[in-house]
Amino acid sequence: MPKTQRFIFICVLLTLLGSEGAQALQTFTEVTEQDLPLRRQTPLYLHHQLGNVKVQGWVQDRVRVGITKRMLAETNEEAQKEFNKLALVSLETPKSFEIRIGKNRGADIVTKLREEKTGPVTVDLDIRAPYQSDLTVVLGDKRDLELSQWRGSLTMNGKDAAVKLSKLTLQKPVHVNCQECSIEVSDSKISGHLFSAGKPVSLNDVEAVKDLSIDSAEGETRLENTRGRIEVHSTSGRLNSGNHTGTLSFQSKDGGMFATGLKGNLEAQTQTGQLMAEADVVDSYLQLDNQKGDVQVSLASKFEGNLDLFSLRGEVVVQFATQLNPKLASESYGPTSPGRMDGYIGTKNNINVHAYTKEGGVRILRKVPRGGGG
Repeated sequence: MPKTQRFIFICVLLTLLGSEGAQALQTFTEVTEQDLPLRRQTPLYLHHQLGNVKVQGWVQDRVRVGITKRMLAETNEEAQKEFNKLALVSLETPKSFEIRIGKNRGADIVTKLREEKTGPVTVDLDIRAPYQSDLTVVLGDKRDLELSQWRGSLTMNGKDAAVKLSKLTLQKPVHVNCQECSIEVSDSKISGHLFSAGKPVSLNDVEAVKDLSIDSAEGETRLENTRGRIEVHSTSGRLNSGNHTGTLSFQSKDGGMFATGLKGNLEAQTQTGQLMAEADVVDSYLQLDNQKGDVQVSLASKFEGNLDLFSLRGEVVVQFATQLNPKLASESYGPTSPGRMDGYIGTKNNINVHAYTKEGGVRILRKVPRGGGG
């Protein structure tokens, strides 16, 4: 037998013999719970690297921490040895109450709170805390956060994770800075700033009690049944909005927008994406500006207001009967006219529809009511 073949045969034989003697890996779990006293409305700080975090507000003046430790091991003794190295660490100062999982090895409390953690054990936290506390959460990569029934402020930092916020009535602005994170917010009243790069941001039944801004490099932004003033900034991500009431603002370099059921005001700017909006009610203005793409606006059949429409290299189409402003009455315009339309539908008032594009068409369509009808 050639030397190379003999070498491979010996390696395979040793591997088989070794696997017969080794025990199969199993998942071992330890679940514990601990209560910590907390002064009313003390800011809560959580720094966690080892697993996911779930936080729920309650009315008690204490923090309850459920700790679930998991690891793959050959024996329960091996798992318990690793579990025992990790303990709940807390520190209360006049300005905050800090919590984390740290190694129980006699280090001073500050070292335990600040050191980075890696290891074979995954530790998920399920926390109940006073709902009016200000909350700061710093998570490791790929560590998810769920927060519900909260009224204090929220500051969160993470990366490549899933963030789910629900049933929030925040008295102060929220600040979520989570790169490559998906963010879902539902059934909440919030303001502040949400940042995610590359993954979707979704708001469902959310009211912006003050200004709410959303920043995303490439991820899609989805709004459903939202209210208030919401600003969306994106490099190339798309905005899909359904049934927004209030003021909606969209700014992008290459992303498009599709908005239906608007009741309020809209301003949208992009360089290469399509801008499409269906408005049930216009309070003061619809302003859509594009560089290389179509602009389409659908208005209710009873709409009355002013039109300022322009396309440098495309058609301007209006499905309504229009009147031209007197200064342009001598120029030739019709229902379908290349170039520019400066006039109004119905009677002149303080409602303005502005649509502009350099390379594309501008279409102002009559919105078909739901259920058919004209």
